[in-house]
Parts: sequence; C-alpha cells; structure tokens
Amino acid sequence: MLRYTVTKATRLRKEAATAASTDPRLLPRQTVEDVAEPPAIAGDRQNVRVRFDDGSTADGWVLTTAITPLVASPLMPPIPNFVTAALDAVYILNQRPEVTPNFSSLDLLLARAIFASDLTYPAPKEGAAIGPFAMREGEWTDFLATCPLGQGIPSHFRESVTTQCRAVAWSMVTAGRLLISAYGALDQQHQPTYEPDLLDLFLAYVLGSAADTARCRRAAAAEEGTKIDAFLSVSTNNAAAFAQEHPEFLTGDGNATRTVTEFVAAVYEKLEALLEAAYKILTEHAPFYLAETTGDMPWLDKAIGERGTEESNSVAIRRYFAALNLNLDGSTAWCGAFVAWCLVDSGTVTSSQLPKVAERASNWSGFGRAIPLPIDPTDPSLKGAVVVLSPQAPRASGHVGFLVPSDSKAKVRLLGGNQGEKVNETDFKADDIRAVRWPDFDQTPKLSVGGAQGEVALSLRGFDARQKDAALLIIRLFAAAGYDQFHQRIAVANAAAESSLRPDKINANGREESVGLFQLNRMGGQGDGFSIEELQDPEFNTRRILVQAKKISEFKAENEPVAAMTIFIKLIEIAAFSRPELNRRLQIYFDLDK
Repeated sequence: MLRYTVTKATRLRKEAATAASTDPRLLPRQTVEDVAEPPAIAGDRQNVRVRFDDGSTADGWVLTTAITPLVASPLMPPIPNFVTAALDAVYILNQRPEVTPNFSSLDLLLARAIFASDLTYPAPKEGAAIGPFAMREGEWTDFLATCPLGQGIPSHFRESVTTQCRAVAWSMVTAGRLLISAYGALDQQHQPTYEPDLLDLFLAYVLGSAADTARCRRAAAAEEGTKIDAFLSVSTNNAAAFAQEHPEFLTGDGNATRTVTEFVAAVYEKLEALLEAAYKILTEHAPFYLAETTGDMPWLDKAIGERGTEESNSVAIRRYFAALNLNLDGSTAWCGAFVAWCLVDSGTVTSSQLPKVAERASNWSGFGRAIPLPIDPTDPSLKGAVVVLSPQAPRASGHVGFLVPSDSKAKVRLLGGNQGEKVNETDFKADDIRAVRWPDFDQTPKLSVGGAQGEVALSLRGFDARQKDAALLIIRLFAAAGYDQFHQRIAVANAAAESSLRPDKINANGREESVGLFQLNRMGGQGDGFSIEELQDPEFNTRRILVQAKKISEFKAENEPVAAMTIFIKLIEIAAFSRPELNRRLQIYFDLDK
C-alpha cells in the first residue's frame, strides 16, 4: 500500500460524491495510505485510510490534488535530527548480542553521508541508490534479511532516514564479517575476534568488495607498484562500475593511473578529511558523545610505574590478568589485561565497566567514550587515551595501549604491555589505529532500556498498562543516561502533560503536527524530518528528548521543581510556556509521588 502526505487542509469524505459535515478534517503533513492496491480512484478523489492517535482508523475519499506520494519526495531532516537518527542507529545496533565486537561506527556513518550526498537527500531514481548515504539495494535487502532490527519493516520505510541509518550501520557489521573472512582467506593471520579498522570498512564500501579491500590493503602494505586498474581487473567485483562511480581515486596528477599503493593512500586521505568533517558535526550537534580529555589520569600513573616489567615476570602478569578474574601468565597475549589492570587498580573504572572479554584487544573499541578519528598523535591533550590498533602479528586480535604523545604524526606511541615482551613505550604506524577511547563513564549516554540502577518509584494509579509501560520506559532511559530520580520524575510528568503517556498521540492543528510521548513537532520542531511512525516509537521519541536534554546542562544541575520544570518546558521540549501550564505540569509532578 502506498502512503501519502496531505498537502493542504481538506475533508475525508465518507462518500466520494457527497460531502457531509461529519466528514473528518485532514491537515497538512498528516499521513494517509491507500485502502486497496492498486489505489481506488473515483473522479477527482482517491480512497485512503487515516490512522488516529487512539489507534482507530477511518476510510474515505480525498482530493487527489490534496495528497502527494510519501515515497516521491522524501525529506532530509535538519542536521541535529539527522545526527539523532545516526546516534539512535549506532546505540541500538551496538547493544545487540549479535554484534560482537561492534563494527558500527558513528564517525564513519556520518562520514559516509558527507561523502555520498554532502548531507542531502537526492531525488530518488528508479533502481539507483537512495538517501543521504546512497544506500544500495543490496544493503537494504541484507538489512531486511539478516538484521534483527530489519525484521518486519514495511517496504515504504526504505525511504525513512532513520531506517536508512540503521541499515547502513548494519552494512558495516556485514562488511566487517566479510573482511574477517577475506583476510583469513589470504593468509589465515586474523582470528574471528579481529575488528577491521575504519579504512577497511570505507574501502569495502567504495570498492563494493571485502575481498578486493583485503587484497588492496595487503598490496599497499608491501608498497606494490601494480596499477590499480590492472590490479582490479582480475577481481570478480565489477571494477568498471567502481571506476565510473569513483574515478577520483583511480587517477592522480595528469590523469595518470595510480598504483594500488597510491590508490589506498588516496582513499585514506579522503577518509581523514571526511572524519574531520564528521567530528565538526558531532562537536556542534552531539558534544556529549565526545570525550573530554581533561583532568587527572591515575591509570597512566599506574602504567608508568610498571615500565620495564618483563613477560617472564609471571607474578606481575598474573596480577594483570587477575583484574579480569583470569589465572593466566605471559604465555597468553596480555596487552588487554595490562590496560584493564591499570584502569581498575587506579580506581578509574570498576570491573563491570571493562569490555567483555577485555583480554582481546579488539574488544576495547567500544570502551568508554569515543575520541573521533583521525587523531594527531603529537597532540598532548590525548595523553592517556586508550588506543586500539589493527593486528600487528599473525593470529592476533589487535593491540591496545595508552597513548603517549609522539614526535611524528605518522607514528602513534603507546605505553602498554606485551610490547617486545615487556611494558614499555613503542611506536606504531598511525594508519593502524582502529579506535581511540577515553575512560569517561559518568557522562556517557547509555541509552538502553533496563538494567539501570536508581530508578524512581512513582505512583501510577489511574494509568492503564500501556501508559505505565511508557512511564517506566522514560524512567529507565533517563536513569541509564545518568539522571537521578528527581529528574526522571520531571521527565515523566512532562510526557504525561504532553501526551497522557500515550505514544500514538498526534496533535495537528495547522500550526503544528506534534507526535508521540513528548509531542515532538514535525513542522519545524524536534520531530522535523521524521515520520509519524518513527515518532510514535516511544523509545525513539524519548531518546530524541534525551539528546536535547544532554545539551542543556542547567537541567541536570537544577534540583528545585519549579526551576527544573521551567527549564524542561522552555529549553528541552521547546514548548509554549505559560504560568498556568507550568502549574498544571507541577501538579502532575506532585501527583506522581502520592
């Protein structure tokens, strides 16, 4: 069934030929859908169905000139909302048990949109890639077939930016798995726990082939001089199509064909520029995602105190592994255990905050908070950061250590364990950096439902089961994001005031079309660029409010109900403010505690 957007106020006639005063009124930007397929048309009217906020529906006839196909002109959300959709995709996907370790990168997700469309939504063309990521048909098909988040997705959601974010993030997971197999087929040097670096993933997207990516990276590492067109000519991938899409990577000055080594270098140079652009977007629209590399670094002091410890010192190595509740010695790769011991023994983190299977270096890629790539290894502000490298040796899962500023941008200097069979400072190629993380947990927005501590207990008398579920969802998300019980209660009270805790609620009056728990306005507000269905997802709706709340530090710092409620209305919900409305919400707030 096709879906349509209402373009002007009109009536939904119960009978195509006859108008009645009881006919429902449709407002601009509402969504309707066909009742039958193919669409039923009678004269100048079409038979459509509208869905109301209470879950009921109404069928009727609407002027064909008053609706436009939703799939014909998808919109690019405002950039803050687009960043929200990207954050949503990465957070939800990377917490899935099927994604271990996490291959989905927010930095690379944004970088791809900049590369593919310069953050626009090009007009769809039949059979062509679609949306700001230039999402390919194969990526969409794989998302529906293999990703848990793609199960049961309606076909028209292919045009949704939010769904595209999830599908393209999943394509990184798929590419990562294919890269592991491709590298293994070349030389069996990579364990299944190996995590490809960002250049691997970007090359796989550009080339459309994990096998060609592995071959190119290996040839470039050997500084092979074969021309890239000849190198790709033996590929089972369609090299001609690649050349047509990305000729800028194939030729250099004077249109001379690049060697495979020069080709990989050109792609890497482009990726660095894209990641820098993505970092600027995150700095402006999601600064809470980024690490603040300031303050004391007790974990680094611990590491410095262990300098010179040799692998043959079984007592010391077993002490490192004890931080992971393991009884192992230097016969097992111990760089991950050393990093874990420094962080735990210094009191920086608890054992529960360490990565799962922390002895494997690649698993540190999702630890703490991100420092976006690329980095300048000479930057003194990065001292003490946790750096994850691609595998440095056969059958390794990578390497991890603490950054010590180097004297060359081409080299990253790490203070770590298992470096030449001891704890020391060693230089590695900056090109091998997979991830850079900071042990910052107090501010990390962990937007997942359940398992959080310190959840407020509220009186929900008078609410039905669905309303209670919505309230508990808000409590859990706000608690997991670091808000105390007072602020959780403020959030629930506001959602109760806005929507009566009903996720499907829609308020459309010509000036606004506000949807969901927190009534996000699709007409220029925080819901702009998102579909009604997306905003009716209570988790996504709450996450959108949380992203805004994280930008308003005054809210978390305020502990007085009137002031906190005022901040929430004016700066977080960005809603119309009046003294009567403030009093109404405060009454709800106090009633929740009865």
